[in-house]
Amino acid sequence: MLEVAGREAVVSRARCLHQMDPSALDPVLDGTQFDGFDVDAALATIRIPVHLVAGNVAAGGTISQKDVRRIAGLVHRFTSRSLPSVGHFVHHLSYRCVC
Repeated sequence: MLEVAGREAVVSRARCLHQMDPSALDPVLDGTQFDGFDVDAALATIRIPVHLVAGNVAAGGTISQKDVRRIAGLVHRFTSRSLPSVGHFVHHLSYRCVC
């Protein structure tokens, strides 16, 4: 993460994680964070423009191109950009424009 985000971002993330209640991650770790929540139904209600920036799953990204296409079919005003050489931390990159 140091190489991608830099020291300041790593220190900030460490401070936040240190202050967080560890039980907040229980639903993520046991796979229940979306129990009772219909993601597709929620996406279909979005009426504002959405621009999704997706990294590459093979490089650590968290959303597949199959899911990008699924979301495109659900969100009415949807655009996306895929960054094939980037993993999960697309928000730490210094791009002039990713649109």
